[in-house]
Amino acid sequence: MAPFEAQFKPVHAAPPAYYTKSSVIVLNVGGTVFHTSPSALKKADPGSILAGLLVDSLSAQKQEEPFFDRDPDLFAVLLSILRTSKLPSKKSHSFSIDDIVSEAQFFGAEGAVRSAVAPPQLDGLDMSIKSMVAPNGRDRPSALSAGNDGSLIVGHGSKISVYDWALRKQRTVLTHLNCIDTLHRVSSSIAVAGAVDFQGLHVYDLVQGVRRECIDWKILEAPEIRLHDPTVQAVASSPAKGLLFASFESSRKNANTILLIDTESFLPVAELGRQLGGAADLEAATKLEWIGGHDLLLASSVSGGASGYRGQIKLWDIRSKNAVWEYRESSSGPSVKQQELQTDCFADVIASEELCGIFKVGVRSGSVFMADLRQLNVAEPWVTLDDSSQRPGGGQNRLLGCGRQVFCSRGADLEVWSEAALKENRSALRRSFVGKQGGERITSMVTGGNRMFLARKDMQGVEIWESTKL
Repeated sequence: MAPFEAQFKPVHAAPPAYYTKSSVIVLNVGGTVFHTSPSALKKADPGSILAGLLVDSLSAQKQEEPFFDRDPDLFAVLLSILRTSKLPSKKSHSFSIDDIVSEAQFFGAEGAVRSAVAPPQLDGLDMSIKSMVAPNGRDRPSALSAGNDGSLIVGHGSKISVYDWALRKQRTVLTHLNCIDTLHRVSSSIAVAGAVDFQGLHVYDLVQGVRRECIDWKILEAPEIRLHDPTVQAVASSPAKGLLFASFESSRKNANTILLIDTESFLPVAELGRQLGGAADLEAATKLEWIGGHDLLLASSVSGGASGYRGQIKLWDIRSKNAVWEYRESSSGPSVKQQELQTDCFADVIASEELCGIFKVGVRSGSVFMADLRQLNVAEPWVTLDDSSQRPGGGQNRLLGCGRQVFCSRGADLEVWSEAALKENRSALRRSFVGKQGGERITSMVTGGNRMFLARKDMQGVEIWESTKL
């Protein structure tokens, strides 16, 4: 025996448990054999084909590898997503997102694909146009509404175009309206639409492509009061409370209210701030926004022209049906001298729960102001965020809140107000320009699913803005 032979005799240990036959799943897709692990298939959708293979492998009842007559190259991309939770850098580029999603729907891995292709959290300091959707027809987008999953519905002319989370066109719904002015997505399958020249709020089934019903404003306790063709001016909703809020105004502009509507039955359950006859001293609310963390409804209206602008902001407590805060302001028209001495009426208003504030942008100066939601009942609640230089003003400036950011459109340009860190754990809002500037005036913008959707004057398409994925 050679020296030390006994001490160095090789030992053939039993293979570890993860090398057993049941831990490797084999399947044949289009003639190509794939091997994968249960950990990858655990990311498939429950009850799917791939989830069934995992159950079969554990039971060890099937001896033959299953065969699927599908494209093996597409399945390779899908399997890579299940393994790594992200799109492969090479193979996926030869396929469209439609191909990958269709394959995921067949095998049951749509959830994994959604996570892999989802854009990162929207960051106004790192945004750019990623793509564009263009509804069919000649009508320009007049109203937008986005879902939390990044889906989109577009009102254009008398039609609603529906896009899913992957921005694939699903269908076009023909409405009863001449032109859609108000559009709000209540759920993945239900949307409501209204027009300033067509009576009622119309409920549409986006899956079936049909109108379910029409909601009208009627004063049940006083049926003798005739309301002349009340139309919808603005809509918002609270999914947690199952409520829809709709601002109605009569065609003669002598009556208005905010209806609270149950989203299950679509029946009105209450009213806020009804004004009739001479009491209707201001126009109906033209913008509604639900502030869920405070159980408050923000209602604002602004109107103006050559003689000037006037606006009103109200915060409604829907439990007591009372306005807990009200603010009014006005400004004179361009013919008035010494304009700098006149009050700067707001062009748009939003609320931000994350920043605990209400924001407005001025018609004259274009300045952005903030009021602390916790300190509204002071003599002057507004603090300007701008420096001493004025920005382009105008009644068409728009605001949009997204997390701890506030976006402001100025004609064709877009800017963002975001937090900058200061000493002693403090922060301040600072302005930055977003993306490439120029083009046609911005008419509408909404956010959903870490995307911003933006429509411009005389442009048929809708821009999709996203932040860069690292």
